[in-house]
Amino acid sequence: MSKGLIDIPLSCSSFLEPALNCYQPFAKDTPQETKDFIHQWNYTLADTVKDIKNNKIMGEFGQYVFFVTLYYPWLWQTYINASSITDSAMAGGDMPSWSLLYAIRFKISMDLLKQKQSTEQNIKLLDFGCGLSPTAVIAKNQMDIQDTYCIELYPEICDIYQQTADKMGIKSPTFIKWKDVLSNKINTVISMGVFPYMTKSDQLKHFETIYKNIPNFAIEIKYNANTNTPDINGFSNPELQKIAADMAIQPDLHKNTSKNATKYLNLFCRNLPVERSFIQNHRSLFLSR
Repeated sequence: MSKGLIDIPLSCSSFLEPALNCYQPFAKDTPQETKDFIHQWNYTLADTVKDIKNNKIMGEFGQYVFFVTLYYPWLWQTYINASSITDSAMAGGDMPSWSLLYAIRFKISMDLLKQKQSTEQNIKLLDFGCGLSPTAVIAKNQMDIQDTYCIELYPEICDIYQQTADKMGIKSPTFIKWKDVLSNKINTVISMGVFPYMTKSDQLKHFETIYKNIPNFAIEIKYNANTNTPDINGFSNPELQKIAADMAIQPDLHKNTSKNATKYLNLFCRNLPVERSFIQNHRSLFLSR
């Protein structure tokens, strides 16, 4: 299936909902109120893009995602519960693995926000590369983090995001540019599924700015566990060690990163013990502080 500009962002949100219902511990750890919010967000999101389904920003895959979400949402649960990768191929590939990754990203984001809310009074949150994920609107509307901001490269995605929030009758985050991050006194950054699409040099520039100026963050990068298989935007262990030394990374980052890496692998292997090929070479690594 061909893919358009909004296809992957649309799938990130649509696949999240059944993943939170299917996989443990997400099914029991995610409040029903949050699941209901995500369900309504996905339905409204699909309704928002309905008028642009033939536009060049949506490919065949995006039209499929929109159609299933709006009219046959139970199919997502069927695909994620599929017994093999082949069973879910018609939905865009390895849906069980991708949806599990989306659930892990969501859990790490929510865990960070809950932890910071328990110790800090004034969180100023940035969802860097929000796509069409409901993370920021959940933070603003359910967690009462009023200073909530988003950065998104494509104005078309920003428009769809804000239209969806308006249709739901909820408060939308404020969209800003990267150059405005420090002036808005952002103190918490979440960035999932964004850094690996940047060049390594751009990833390092952004991370250095965040590391030196933002006290709280959860950032996903890609870790290349197999040095015989180069990954243009993923980091090898020697590269990570050099970055840590060059930037004088604090011990707490090492500790949290190691803990999150172990948690990620354990969650993945426990929920999908057969489909290890998804994380065999290019694993997600979650940097947090």
